[in-house]
Amino acid sequence: MRTSLKLSNLPVGQTLENFDFAFQPAIGRSRIDTLATCAWAGRRRRS
Repeated sequence: MRTSLKLSNLPVGQTLENFDFAFQPAIGRSRIDTLATCAWAGRRRRS
């Protein structure tokens, strides 16, 4: 994981808590907060 983060060249210390959602208003904070819980990963799609 550390190697992947280093190779990604992402800003160090960037988290969802300090992300500037006002800078990118097309990204809905509530949607990102929901996705960050990963609750969707445990749900199965039933057909």
